[in-house]
Amino acid sequence: MYKENNKVFYLKNDKFYTLYDFNAQAGDKWTIYGDDNIGDFCNYDPVGEVIVDSVKTMTINGQELKALYTSPASSSYWGFNGVIIEQIGCITHMLPQALDCSVDVPHEIGPLRCYEDSTIGSYKSTYWDKPEYDCEVLWNYNPVDDKNKSQIEYFPNPAEEYLSIRFLDDQFNKYIHFEIWNMNGQLVKTKQNSKKLFVGNLPPGVYYALVSTSRDVFSFKFLKK
Repeated sequence: MYKENNKVFYLKNDKFYTLYDFNAQAGDKWTIYGDDNIGDFCNYDPVGEVIVDSVKTMTINGQELKALYTSPASSSYWGFNGVIIEQIGCITHMLPQALDCSVDVPHEIGPLRCYEDSTIGSYKSTYWDKPEYDCEVLWNYNPVDDKNKSQIEYFPNPAEEYLSIRFLDDQFNKYIHFEIWNMNGQLVKTKQNSKKLFVGNLPPGVYYALVSTSRDVFSFKFLKK
């Protein structure tokens, strides 16, 4: 995702679509992209459209923020289930939801609980239906064991000229596809069958590395100095 000119864009199917448009006024529309692979129970055209029903102002910690109330356009299967708050996003689900199918996360665990940044500060959402839980308390979660973490090493981090990887299991050494993606979701480097990739000409910043083998896919973040 990235933000530009008071709009938020997100990458779907190799193309950027508008997620939120805080320049919009009542009656304006924008095209959204839902999901084209959500199971046999919900076969929708992934491209939809939302229309702005009204625009209001909310005050959070002394900051006046736009609040967009939208609904799916007449020909669209996709929309947002709640108010969209400037700088924070949709308070129920960040991404567009299908009219009859919940495809991001189930509604009962979807609504935003808390938000914090350097401008707004800390905000506990009034839309969360379990106010007895503090922001720091985990609720309804399952621990996940990251099996990839112990099977690959990458170095140096931060990287200046080259980024290298090393597998701790020889079974991953036969086929390697190495990719580097920037924070805007753009592929900036790729290399086949190599454990070393030149990154010296990349601008400084944080990047994602994606390493595909014949048996698994590994991903990690690194810093380009």
